[in-house]
Amino acid sequence: MGLRDVLLSGALHPSVSLATFKTRLVTSGEITDNDVADPKVLAELGRVVLLQNLLPEDVSCGVRLLSMAQELAGASGVSRRARRALIQHHIVNGNAQRAEHLLDKDPDLDSAFFGYLRTELRNPFKYNSPSGFEDWLTAFNRPFISHRLQPVRLVDNTGLRPFDRLTARVPDHQVREQGEEPLVSVVLTVYKPDEERLLTSVRSILAQSWTRLELLIVDDNSGPEFQGIFGRVAALDSRIEIISLSENRGTYAARNVGYAASSGDFITGQDDDDWSHPERIARQMAFLQENPNAIGCRVSAIRCDENLGRVRVGYSPEGQNASSLLIRREGYEKGGGFLEARKAADTEYYFRLMKVTGRPITDLREPLSIIRILDGSLSRADFSPGWKHSSRRSFRSAYEYWHSHTEDAALHVTPERRYPVAIPHRFQIRPSAGQEFDVVVAGEWEGTGRIQRTMLDVVEGLMGADYRVAVLNLESERTLRVEEQVPLNKQIQKLINEGSVHEVFYDDEAYVKLLIISSPSILEFLPHGPSGMSVESLLVTANESPYASDANSILYLPANSHANAEASFGVAPIWLPRDRYIRALLDVHISSECLYDWDWPGIADLKRWHNRLYYRSMRPVVGRAALGTASEWPRLRKTIEEVYPIDGRYDIRIMGKIHNALDNLGDRRTPEAWTVYQDEELQLQTFLNSLDYYVFYPDERTRELPLSHMLDVLSSGTILILPRQFRDIFGEAALYGEPDEVGDIIDRLHSDFSLYEAQLARTKTVLSNRFSQKAFARLLSTLLT
Repeated sequence: MGLRDVLLSGALHPSVSLATFKTRLVTSGEITDNDVADPKVLAELGRVVLLQNLLPEDVSCGVRLLSMAQELAGASGVSRRARRALIQHHIVNGNAQRAEHLLDKDPDLDSAFFGYLRTELRNPFKYNSPSGFEDWLTAFNRPFISHRLQPVRLVDNTGLRPFDRLTARVPDHQVREQGEEPLVSVVLTVYKPDEERLLTSVRSILAQSWTRLELLIVDDNSGPEFQGIFGRVAALDSRIEIISLSENRGTYAARNVGYAASSGDFITGQDDDDWSHPERIARQMAFLQENPNAIGCRVSAIRCDENLGRVRVGYSPEGQNASSLLIRREGYEKGGGFLEARKAADTEYYFRLMKVTGRPITDLREPLSIIRILDGSLSRADFSPGWKHSSRRSFRSAYEYWHSHTEDAALHVTPERRYPVAIPHRFQIRPSAGQEFDVVVAGEWEGTGRIQRTMLDVVEGLMGADYRVAVLNLESERTLRVEEQVPLNKQIQKLINEGSVHEVFYDDEAYVKLLIISSPSILEFLPHGPSGMSVESLLVTANESPYASDANSILYLPANSHANAEASFGVAPIWLPRDRYIRALLDVHISSECLYDWDWPGIADLKRWHNRLYYRSMRPVVGRAALGTASEWPRLRKTIEEVYPIDGRYDIRIMGKIHNALDNLGDRRTPEAWTVYQDEELQLQTFLNSLDYYVFYPDERTRELPLSHMLDVLSSGTILILPRQFRDIFGEAALYGEPDEVGDIIDRLHSDFSLYEAQLARTKTVLSNRFSQKAFARLLSTLLT
């Protein structure tokens, strides 16, 4: 929610906080043109505030912002989604006159989805529209007519909810009588049903123009008080079979029972409160018969509330109907049933069927179903406009990894077998009563860079120490992605799927002995409200400076991050600085009692260690990487020549672009004694293994080292030589000297291999004692006790 202020800073001049701006709106009313720097950004802020609706007055504030932005910039000056949100709000809240005024000025939105927004203003079940019921129904039917579907009607029983009055005539010539047509099995699962809603759903299947079908209704142990309902439903038609389960296991476990009991050549589903157009199955079957390569198809749906209203703020009125998936029996035989989760398993099934059969599933554009939107449904808690709960993304990441790392034959699902797919705690059929973890490692788990490697090293070290470990994925505002679905890092996903590591979510109820925040920047913009976790201790690893090296941008504000961490997790954090420079910066903003008493540059991965049998060459091989920053090379030509000689006495190898070095040398040409490799030519590990000595001397004014890179060098089994000012970071793991001493250090070690071996032994000992996974686990044990 803190990102609202970022939007506001781009919308107004001068910048103020949103809280201050809200007060100003309430007390003084409007703002002037001179206050607004960018109406488009102001509109986006209004849209976000309106749709998030997390604080008192968010809705009224969002509407005011949207209205002001549109008045200042006109309809074309703000985004389509912002304009739509404002109109939707007025419609839902009964402001018909205002909504019509905006639609009159916005022909683009007025024509969207067959004019559904203006049609809603004629809905007789919501508005006293002078145009009458028939005009509304004609407009409501435009999507069906445009796809050459029979229009819907409403039965005369006004005692029913409008949704439950839905029906449609099918001409006799379209009815596919039972005979030689393939049998279609329709599986409908239900738990403690509302009788009228269930009847609406069932009757829509019985009214299908494709009559050769069986309807298997699986009662997911609703209880004896519902048997009368099922009895009345069963009496409707001989094609209905009721299957009663002895325990409640969720809709997908119930579907598996229905699929296993089915006899059809084709199988499809139906939700117990939705309505299928009578041409739905016939259209789907026609498509599959005309497209023998397709393994299945789904249909589009129109989303309606009980009053057949199609307008919800922030949403489109149309979408795919996941339960309408109709497949050939071959697909079921190859893929088996659904994973037994409480939610989201239909999408997994969709992708798995295409994987195991190698054949596509097509989404038909015809609106062949109407989905009933109920506020209290199981899935609605996981969605709001522009947002879905992280558990949805997590589950998809888990099954995508399973799909891509498993032979097709092993993707056949049966209820008796367990599968290496991590089902989020909130989706599990029988979730454990309470989650408890020794350590939770929180950070950006969706990447593949050095940060993720370090977090993985931490996790593996904790696992090796027999701690019960979980991970929490939290994004930094600097890496927010447009993509809705981003998988977790493959290595951590593998551990999660295997059950070696668990995944928790910000709002999970879990007891955590120690929560590690891997990067302070993620604390700047945490989710709204306190976490559901009960955290005993909190450690922030300060792996980056609060300010960029050029001091022109702020990466995080230590005091803010500290306060946010305490507010979200209920405990004051302890900070573990990466080095003395970051410690000095933190010490200005954070109480010294909250700073750990020694620095931690990171974890050295000793699995990368390469045992040296002898020198690479009798002529010393000296190298370094060019990391792309202006301050990474000495400023003086004399210094560069001392540490990276250009006279040929050493074999100098450099990986990366060296334009900054050439600038400081005052030469456009690469020295003949230097061999330069582009980044894509070699893997870093291969490059490091080709060196005898890694010499890193930056600009003399530089106070920071690229510590993660230095640890990569050390853990490769290469001797590292640094300026003397960095001795307190790595101790005896590296060698140190002034620039004019580097040559003497190299010549001494290269004259006697026993000296070279002894230094490598010291390096490995220091890494093991101070920078290994086990060393970090020992550090954490002091916090855990």
